[in-house]
Amino acid sequence: MIILEAKGLKKNYGGVKALKDGCLKLEKGTVCGLLGANGSGKTTLSKILDGLVSADSGDIFLYGKKVNIRSTKDSKKMGICMVHQNLSLVDQMSVWENINLGHEKKNWKVWLNNKNSIDNARKSLDVLCPGLDPFKKVGALSSADKQLVEIAKAISADPKILILDEPTSSLKFAQVDKLFILIDEMKKRGVSIIFISHRLPEVKRICDYVTVLRNGQTVGEINLREMDSDKHDDSILYLITDKKIERKSDYKKSCATEEVMLESKNLCIRGLLKNVSFKIRKGEIVGISGLQGQGQEELIFALSGFMRLDSGEIWLKDKRTNWKSTKDAVADGVVMVPGDKQKEGLFMDHSVLNNLLYPDYCKKGTRFLFSEKVAGKIAKRIIQKISLTPDDYNLQVNNLSGGNQQKVVLGKWLNQSPNLLLLCDPSKGIDIETRSELLAIFKQMACDGKAILFFSSDNEELVDIADRVLVMFEGSIVEEIPGEGLSNNRLIASSLRVNKNGKKSF
Repeated sequence: MIILEAKGLKKNYGGVKALKDGCLKLEKGTVCGLLGANGSGKTTLSKILDGLVSADSGDIFLYGKKVNIRSTKDSKKMGICMVHQNLSLVDQMSVWENINLGHEKKNWKVWLNNKNSIDNARKSLDVLCPGLDPFKKVGALSSADKQLVEIAKAISADPKILILDEPTSSLKFAQVDKLFILIDEMKKRGVSIIFISHRLPEVKRICDYVTVLRNGQTVGEINLREMDSDKHDDSILYLITDKKIERKSDYKKSCATEEVMLESKNLCIRGLLKNVSFKIRKGEIVGISGLQGQGQEELIFALSGFMRLDSGEIWLKDKRTNWKSTKDAVADGVVMVPGDKQKEGLFMDHSVLNNLLYPDYCKKGTRFLFSEKVAGKIAKRIIQKISLTPDDYNLQVNNLSGGNQQKVVLGKWLNQSPNLLLLCDPSKGIDIETRSELLAIFKQMACDGKAILFFSSDNEELVDIADRVLVMFEGSIVEEIPGEGLSNNRLIASSLRVNKNGKKSF
């Protein structure tokens, strides 16, 4: 039974055609994967179904009847709820207040019933994150817990149709498993789910069929339950890209030299890092792996000057550093590409040009030396290096897809010729083609003599590109795996502290 159908949806943002011909069918009690490259129209289509964005043209049918969804209030009345990639939470409010926001429990439809609202929040939290304090301010939560609260907020409204936009991007392995168990239970109750993700293993695990968008148009559907699983990847990737994506063998060709670029000695931050020591050589790509929350991000932040050390030493090219801020680190040629590009890496309401040249603006004596012609020339050169699409440097960054936004974050540092590039999960939420482009840029930078420290929540990225990987557990480096010994299974086993005999070692 088709519960929801979208036909010929179109949406333009000025001269940008975000959606040209968006079509989708959703059956009752199934999971439909909505796939496509960054900028293909997935989020625009889902926001139209959620009422957050109005389509310029096209039709939406619910239970076979044509409907007009003009706001999120309309969609909720129709039983449609969405979990957004860019979280819709209020940091200053508590967990339980966020979960009930927009559908608060009331007495006699007038007075707020806080007790029922708190009970409702606890009920939703118990499914995904039992033990999370409903009275805690959302701003104090980790990114993973915020993601779970966003999901709990949606399921607390008891939706008939649930749209999940990159719901696992910040979650740990165990949390992903809980989410998928919840999805299976919701399917059994007849709930229909649209699942947006770039992680094909998750798509194949949880989805019944997929709809693929390319350049704003629906280009095909694949029934995963009727096709040989060995053919899933090739079929999906071909629809997404219109070409075959091949793993580049030259990623594994090491450009490392014997010259040490950076050395850390016994880095400690109370409760976060414990005696972390390692070296990175010039031209080397060193990966950081481990279960989420084991100190990987804190290590990147400490090396970038963003977090202060309790003890330990950082040496850059045989010189001990004394960075008090990221500005000091940048001055020494150490830059960071953060995982949360929108909050930590970009000025979303500014142009691509301003974002790319911001580090130059901050340099003493250069602020007013750029003519429009010179600034445009520099921006065009960077845009060409990062293959930005569209290549208009006057566009506001918030009008770009997630993958192209991340390219801008990287691009602003390329013009600074850094010695050491710190990458904090740089391709989270990015499609496979853009990911391939970014990995190629990182590899080229290494071959140009830069050193790269690469934390990724995607083991396959580390297998593809790292010369060696440092595995972290509870704030310490517990194992170093050389490039020739890298595999997804090896990294998982090491992260879980499982030895070769299958036993856990703590």
